[in-house]
Amino acid sequence: RLRQCSRNLLHVNVFFVFLIRSIIQLIAELAMDKGYFPHNVFERIDACNGTNIYYNPDELVDCKLFTIFMNYINSSAAHWLVFCEALYLFRLLRAKAYKDRVRWYIMVGWLAPLVLTVVTYTSRYLTKTDFDSDQSRK
Repeated sequence: RLRQCSRNLLHVNVFFVFLIRSIIQLIAELAMDKGYFPHNVFERIDACNGTNIYYNPDELVDCKLFTIFMNYINSSAAHWLVFCEALYLFRLLRAKAYKDRVRWYIMVGWLAPLVLTVVTYTSRYLTKTDFDSDQSRK
């Protein structure tokens, strides 16, 4: 009976998104070196015998995808707490003995941050591509 309770199903999703967020942060701490994945970073000795760290922006695809996924999970966590849980509690207090359909909360909780993340990074990519092509023409 507890597994079918709407509130419990919402809480399971909230805990799940925080679990994923914690795992992603652990991976980031363990796998990333100085902000980038190690195979994307190379060192170069400058004229003063100091070591500088460089990276090739064209080879950072895996790092960029990891960052996008990390931002999606962070926005999902905020969305679950601020929007889904709050909306459920509001409807629970405001509506009279009305049974909400939890699947809509779950769909909105996972898909709305996904749509926002896709729109954000698509527009950033298109803006950067247009800027780079304008600079190369001059």
